[in-house]
Amino acid sequence: GCGGDAQNPWHVPPGETGWHGGPPPFCAVGGVWWWSMPQFIPPLCDDLEVGISVHDPHTGVIESVNERVEILTGQPEAALCGTTMEAYAAAGATTTPDAFYKQIQATTDGEPQRFEWAVATPDGQVSQLRVRLSTTTLDGEQYVVAELQDITPEQDRIDRLKTQESVLRRFHELASQ
Repeated sequence: GCGGDAQNPWHVPPGETGWHGGPPPFCAVGGVWWWSMPQFIPPLCDDLEVGISVHDPHTGVIESVNERVEILTGQPEAALCGTTMEAYAAAGATTTPDAFYKQIQATTDGEPQRFEWAVATPDGQVSQLRVRLSTTTLDGEQYVVAELQDITPEQDRIDRLKTQESVLRRFHELASQ
């Protein structure tokens, strides 16, 4: 784990900030910054109930994910890394095969993106996600970071309200005749 002590809570080597603009965002372990490790996303992020995936900006390939992304897709990190989010799009979703990649490219071109995306687990459970893409530089390399928030319960409420509104509108039409 990261840990730290009262003298050096970030485990930062003496005289090194390691992060431009303040203390490092999470920690360094043994003098190696967390983003230099094979696992880009620290376990701290798992407590946020937000999925985080790190993507290659040129290919859209997933480089790293946190545990929440594993839960949302029903796939282990080992299966996710090296693939793209299109592989986990829900069947029947109104997306093109390269839709997520196009959003990554727009982000890489300097326009952070926000959109909704539907993913499906291997057992067919579909989750509606709110996605926010932004760029970051980790250890001198550019990446696209995706924040994935499950909005399925919110979307279900909206769908029920739309159905109720449609029924009420139809009743109003019938009553007005």
